[in-house]
Amino acid sequence: MEIEKMIETNYDIKVSSYIPYRDGFIINAQDKKKYFFKSVNISEERLMFIDGLKKYLAQNGFHNTDRYLETHTQSICIAEENIRFVLTDFIAGRECDFFDANDITDATRLLANFHKCAKGYDHPDNNYMQNYLGMTPKWYAKKIKEFNRIKSRASFRKTKFDSLLMEHIDYFIERSTTCLTKLKQSNYLELVKKAYNRLPICHNDFSYYSILCSEKGLFVINFDSCQYELCVFDLMDFMVRRLRKCNWDIDEAKRILVIYNEIIPLSKDEMDLLKIIIRFPEKLCKTINRYYNSKKSKAKTGYLLKLQEIIDEIPYYETFITKFSDL
Repeated sequence: MEIEKMIETNYDIKVSSYIPYRDGFIINAQDKKKYFFKSVNISEERLMFIDGLKKYLAQNGFHNTDRYLETHTQSICIAEENIRFVLTDFIAGRECDFFDANDITDATRLLANFHKCAKGYDHPDNNYMQNYLGMTPKWYAKKIKEFNRIKSRASFRKTKFDSLLMEHIDYFIERSTTCLTKLKQSNYLELVKKAYNRLPICHNDFSYYSILCSEKGLFVINFDSCQYELCVFDLMDFMVRRLRKCNWDIDEAKRILVIYNEIIPLSKDEMDLLKIIIRFPEKLCKTINRYYNSKKSKAKTGYLLKLQEIIDEIPYYETFITKFSDL
């Protein structure tokens, strides 16, 4: 079904025009209002969980999300040939700039307020929500096993990616193993136990493309990967994305922590956990996986460059982690 017909059939909207934008379309209505329309690769039940979360956030004073608009039949999506589509009000704004300190300041506050207002959300059908509480040791062990398997595989191949990876794979295996050992020795499981009562939620994709800077402030979008998890994992991922843009500047890490702590003070156990999980080479895992599963030669060239960037960061990271561990 054509986009115009799909929208006019299901919503009280008359379409004037529509144009491609990001991962969907800007819908220009005849009454001059603007909307955003896109397909989503998740179930309707999962969408209902996310919709409930956004409503829960609003009830707690956090209105900086892209709320789904309901159809004539009070559904939050349109299903066409096993594809689901959602409509939201259009948020005019630019993506967050992770090179810009002011953007990072505002984004840190946005993340902390999101964590604060999302805590305690308990959907009656919470089986539709991904729950990763307590899963990290198992996940780390799985990735270390994959590192060792890839090490064996790469040693028999002759690409530039294989050769570069083989020069440094032992370093990353040791770093990952140390991370897992420290995690098992920490109070991680005690934090998880407490979390089952507090129900913390991570956005799990809090990157530049999920943060829109508008005249009305910052908005967070792309909730498809949100999950029950200790919020320190969201904070760690956000910090690493920023630190990779500034050569792992310890002062920038301290600044982010000060801003976050003004809204949600981290406990000693949470801070200790942050110092551990920031060691795990998440970016390397993604780069290796995408390289070996990609069939396009141009994409493989891009992953070689990403691998080189990760390796070039090692001296900066080592200087950073020594100082960060002493905080």
